[in-house]
Amino acid sequence: GSGQPRRALYVSADSGATWTDAHGDSLSGGMIGNPWDAAYDPGMPDTIYATSVLGSNPDVTSAWFGGTWRGSQAGGTWALLSNHTGAILARPGSPEGPATITTVDVRRDGPGCAECGSFVSTDAGASWSRASDMTGWDTGWNGSIAWSYNSATTGVSNTLGRDLSDPLTVYWVTPQFAWMSEDAGTSFYRLFTDEI
Repeated sequence: GSGQPRRALYVSADSGATWTDAHGDSLSGGMIGNPWDAAYDPGMPDTIYATSVLGSNPDVTSAWFGGTWRGSQAGGTWALLSNHTGAILARPGSPEGPATITTVDVRRDGPGCAECGSFVSTDAGASWSRASDMTGWDTGWNGSIAWSYNSATTGVSNTLGRDLSDPLTVYWVTPQFAWMSEDAGTSFYRLFTDEI
């Protein structure tokens, strides 16, 4: 092994009084790799969508790969939905329809790379389409997409938050910038960027 401890994904069924590692055994239906981010299905709160990463430490390098998974509050067993990874959002789909899942991966090479940008599933992970490769995203004051969204930090901030009054509005706070999306994570523009 790499000598690095495995990261864990913990869930609580009693309002945070106790916590259980939901990762599971990767040899027996558990998630493969280290959990990166997770989101509950807003229509079915027992369902959890999560992303994982394998390979080198995602906080310091772009040499990795991973996946998107679906599991439950009980944890332990996960179904691989795609090979997309990154920060993840789950928002309500059409009435009575499945959740819409978005992954946002900015820790690679920026526009033009095969897995960077936003990927969307409107059928709870059964199929995926690429929504954006980051081309045209706001760069703040520095002019570089790669620097604005990954190189300026020591890891991807998993701080995507949905606006509860508008399912298409997403906020993203990183160690240096605050971003906003009005198209559910397809593109982002600055709320605050300050040269320091």
